[in-house]
Amino acid sequence: MGRLRRPDLPGGPAADFFHALYDLHLRAGEPSIRDIAKSTNQLSHDTVHRTLTGPAVPKWANVEKVVQALGGSPETIQPLWLAARVSDDGQPAPDLHVKEPTNAADAVVPDVSDASPAPGRIRVMIVDDHPLFRYGLAAVLAHAGYEVVAEAENGAEAVELAAKSAPDVVLMDLHMPVMSGVEATRQLVERNPAARVLVLTMFDDTESIRSSLRAGAKGYLLKGTGQEQIVDAVRRTALGEPVLSATASEAMLAHYREADDQPPTLTSREQEVVRLVAQDMTNRDIATALMISLRTVEMHLVRALKKLGLRSRVGLTRYAIEHGLTD
Repeated sequence: MGRLRRPDLPGGPAADFFHALYDLHLRAGEPSIRDIAKSTNQLSHDTVHRTLTGPAVPKWANVEKVVQALGGSPETIQPLWLAARVSDDGQPAPDLHVKEPTNAADAVVPDVSDASPAPGRIRVMIVDDHPLFRYGLAAVLAHAGYEVVAEAENGAEAVELAAKSAPDVVLMDLHMPVMSGVEATRQLVERNPAARVLVLTMFDDTESIRSSLRAGAKGYLLKGTGQEQIVDAVRRTALGEPVLSATASEAMLAHYREADDQPPTLTSREQEVVRLVAQDMTNRDIATALMISLRTVEMHLVRALKKLGLRSRVGLTRYAIEHGLTD
């Protein structure tokens, strides 16, 4: 098959999804379908081609493998895919399960043997600055029987709308313009100590988790959580039960655990990448300078951020300056 072309689709969620995949393919240097298939180690040539070009919205498992092979982040594509799937068939996507834990004890939301009451009309407000993510999540919650009473794109709007809509549960993102989710959570709890805020974010660093819980959040989940677990977590939060992801639980335990571990150290290659980030070089420029692939640069950045508990290139730049990596 020849070079991929930008999908010629009418506007809508499906077009947004396939165009995002095409743009990711361009940023990866337009690798061949055959090379992408080899990188996944599992998908066939035809499956990769159908995943990138349609016409049907593909399974999430295939999308995740292709996005990772292209050096992208599945979390950024997931809301576009979810909106496309819901728009495509009117049903929430049943195969949205990201890395299910192999050990039942590590499940994001523990199961219980006693039967739970039906969701009823639990009132939910969704706070997130990505419209397509709100759209997809609202569709999933509505299908599960919840009532989405309000949507907000920043923390300030959430505080204002909560007073008018009186939600039972607020699904709160953290990093948003105008007012952060942490500050919005603090204000909501100050105004109404019974407010039940469930954080739903892509950030799993200890500081984000601790600051959210200190502000009064009742739970903390990651956006990679499966849709069934999110639906159940909303119900549990409405009932007053605390819900923590495995990552959040571990972060809190680690904070209180006596630790004599050495501070995190970066490998020599990770230090090189961080040094070049501090010089305001793009990922592609870094790849050229170090003669490595763009995907390898992104891998080093992700590992450095995780080791240092940082969230952005700004944080890496500050770290490089403070530790003499720019000398």
